[in-house]
Amino acid sequence: MKFNYKLHRLCGASYGTPAATGSGVLSSSSKGSNIVFTSDGNSLLSPVGNRIQVLDLLHHSCRTLPFEARSNIRRIALCPHDDRILIVIDVNNYALMVNFHRGVVLHRFKFKKPVREIKFCPDGSKFAVSAGKHVQVWLTPGVRREFAPMVLHKTYTGLVADVTTLDWSSDSSVLLAGGKDCQARVWTVDTVKDYEPWMFIGHKKPVVGVHFEDRNRNTDRNHFFAGNGNTGSTLAGKLVARLYTVSEDGVIVTRECRQEEEEKNTDDGGNPGLENLGNDAVVFFSGGSG
Repeated sequence: MKFNYKLHRLCGASYGTPAATGSGVLSSSSKGSNIVFTSDGNSLLSPVGNRIQVLDLLHHSCRTLPFEARSNIRRIALCPHDDRILIVIDVNNYALMVNFHRGVVLHRFKFKKPVREIKFCPDGSKFAVSAGKHVQVWLTPGVRREFAPMVLHKTYTGLVADVTTLDWSSDSSVLLAGGKDCQARVWTVDTVKDYEPWMFIGHKKPVVGVHFEDRNRNTDRNHFFAGNGNTGSTLAGKLVARLYTVSEDGVIVTRECRQEEEEKNTDDGGNPGLENLGNDAVVFFSGGSG
């Protein structure tokens, strides 16, 4: 008789994480966990309490990963490159780095500040986490056990309140973040000469969503990237042509990167257009070589 039982499925709700008792670190607006699709879109990862269920959308089956966090899970992120690295963060900022295919915990660590958002870049080489009012970008570790796998690439500052949302450009070179101060800010992941991070204002409520236009999905729409659009202007920012910010009250603001003389004084606080940046910054955002 064999007694090597394995956990197959967690009985309970298939989605949702209640707030942990006594963890008054995050506000009520940020309670609850997120869900993540695998890169092929056939499976859905959903935290339930301190565990994660994987819903197979093709075969209509469900399984529970064989590990558990210390407390209720706040955020999860799956590496989009090969779905091998899964990062799980609970409400007390303790994190697990997991080999998703094998269900093995590779490393445990704790972030020093409350984490409200985490997101891998599209190429999977880095991931960004919100650390209070700062944004930290870490290098993605490998699937082998290491003594110190977590390597901090850079910390980005400029927002005056806690960061609530993040997004990456399609080529993983530009980072966008929004926060409770009703503002959004754009940084280049690596230093670009003559470039100063842009600040976007205009919302009356905290920003809950920021999104770049996906250049890979809109290459056939020339008015986004170098053609004549319905706005009557030519977009010069081939790398980051358009972005969207969403506030808590449902307001969506669309912003375009232009290279026109009349755009010197913009409505979002006087940020300069491409014509006022240095040569290296213009080449970077226009998609040229450099």
